[in-house]
Amino acid sequence: SYHSIAFGDLSLTLAFMSLAGVHFFQQEKNFFQRICPWLAFILGMVACILSGTRGAWIAVPGLFFIALIQYYRDLRFRTWMGIFIGIFLVAVILYKIPQTQISLRLQETCQEIMEYDGSHSKEGSASERLEGWKAAWNIFLEHPFLGAGPGSFKSISHQMIDRGERSEIIRIYHQPHSAYLSVMSDCGIPGLISLFAIFLVPVYVIMRQIRITPGKQDVGFSGLYLIAAFMQFGLTETIFGQNIYIGFYVVMLAVILSVCAGYGESGSESAERNPLLTK
Repeated sequence: SYHSIAFGDLSLTLAFMSLAGVHFFQQEKNFFQRICPWLAFILGMVACILSGTRGAWIAVPGLFFIALIQYYRDLRFRTWMGIFIGIFLVAVILYKIPQTQISLRLQETCQEIMEYDGSHSKEGSASERLEGWKAAWNIFLEHPFLGAGPGSFKSISHQMIDRGERSEIIRIYHQPHSAYLSVMSDCGIPGLISLFAIFLVPVYVIMRQIRITPGKQDVGFSGLYLIAAFMQFGLTETIFGQNIYIGFYVVMLAVILSVCAGYGESGSESAERNPLLTK
């Protein structure tokens, strides 16, 4: 099941990163090339929906908000209204189609949350996550400054279970299914600060480059989609505890920052358009 989660998350990320290239492909005369970003976006969204990854669905509103910021000057109000109405209708249709299992997955989540009572919770992904989050939060409260140490969640959560403080449903887990609570329980406040730095420092660099070099705006927004998606995935998954997430984030971000900074361009042109290279 974990591979389907990663597949859904990365499909959604690539869908919105493709959307960032609409301006670039609009310059092409070939119709197929012009619609390539839209096709990639639609196929990525379909793949995400079919994966059944609920954590990815949570990220969709935030990513659409970034898309609104990127394209609000290019589209008229009626066009935006048409887009939002279309998205709403598609969402309703997908919800009503039994084969997508969207309605079933959402109903299961709501039922698990309503039936969650802490020490005697039933098995289910939502209740297991809630229980794991509580355990990680309690560990953080006991070790707020430096944490309990990397990899300590499993042993400490087992002690909590044995004392009757937490439910048996999390005994099989070695992490709390949240990047934020994971670093908080393992490394305390410094770990949380470091995690935010991994996200926010690139955001600062990208935003600065967008202001300095308007021609890099679309590339910069692809980086913002990437970072925003991973920040939201981290709410329900320990994203940097899995190689597939680490590799995707590091490689994609390195490429985007390299393009934004102008590496590979001619020296005089690059320095003129990107003052960061001369510092």
